[in-house]
Amino acid sequence: MLKFSKTSLATKCSPNDFTFQQILGHGAFGFVLKAQHKPTGTVLAAKFQQIIFDPKSDEAKIFSSKASKFRNLKREINGLRRADSPYVTGYYGLMIMEKYVLLCMELMDFTADYLYNEVRKTVDSKTGRFDEKALGIIATSIIKALLYLKFNLELMHRDVKPSNILLNLNGDVKLGDLGLACHIDVSAAKSVAAGSTIYISPEILDGRQQLLPGENKIEFSARSDLWSLGVTLVEIARLKHPYSYCNTETETIIAISMEDPPILTELDGYSVELVKLINSCLTQDPKLRSRVEELVKMKAVEQYENLEQNKTYMESFVKQYMENRERNESSESELLETIRNLKLN
Repeated sequence: MLKFSKTSLATKCSPNDFTFQQILGHGAFGFVLKAQHKPTGTVLAAKFQQIIFDPKSDEAKIFSSKASKFRNLKREINGLRRADSPYVTGYYGLMIMEKYVLLCMELMDFTADYLYNEVRKTVDSKTGRFDEKALGIIATSIIKALLYLKFNLELMHRDVKPSNILLNLNGDVKLGDLGLACHIDVSAAKSVAAGSTIYISPEILDGRQQLLPGENKIEFSARSDLWSLGVTLVEIARLKHPYSYCNTETETIIAISMEDPPILTELDGYSVELVKLINSCLTQDPKLRSRVEELVKMKAVEQYENLEQNKTYMESFVKQYMENRERNESSESELLETIRNLKLN
């Protein structure tokens, strides 16, 4: 059953009710297609997650691999089903197919890493920087998304990074892909390097999970997302990743664990308030790191409280870089082959 808005009725659907138009992405999780629901005309992102394994395949014989995929899928389904925030991508429903679960989600236009790479092409390679107001709006939007996940859904995201910050040409900025989202009342005991290594907090890499007296696991776990957000915002601010000098994953892990945090300075050219906000996410010791409910009270967040004003500004800002971009449309043969492999019956 799919529900395309708060006021619409749930609609019974089959995969044959969709026209698949473009390959949006693929990875270990499965793949995502741009699709249109033919009866209503709704355009959406259709994420295909494989759930059934060929008994003769090597993958089926590896129980941990199979179990991990099921767990990740369940987290995403449960998290997305309950999400209702202007700062988190919308979720319409799911369908079970022969080999896949099809998750139908709100379609966004591009990611934060795509945006900052477009900005980088237009500025001086040594002195160029991201737009201050746009960076503040992105920071505020994701902080509010994490606040919503923590207090409304009791989730931590576990994979905050530029490619999971989604934007559209209407000026919306949202946190997407809850594929690694984990209930935070148990996540401290299960903390593993689940996200992309370069965004993982030092305490998760090191396995440090000691709590302060009176501190609960919710606080400890949610703060790891803030480290990931801090690294993400520094990356956008500088138009390159702060650990880009590391050549291997081992070097990256050592840098995160042993070196000083990659904080911004006055030389980066941003306001004192915005630098303070971003650096508050990057305290090495998680026990001293700010809480998300503390961040929303900071001046750099309070000045971007108005959602509609933020959208108006971001709409104008992103169109400078996105309106005339070359779209990486999927070839007809690629799309047909992908759909053929789904065996939609």
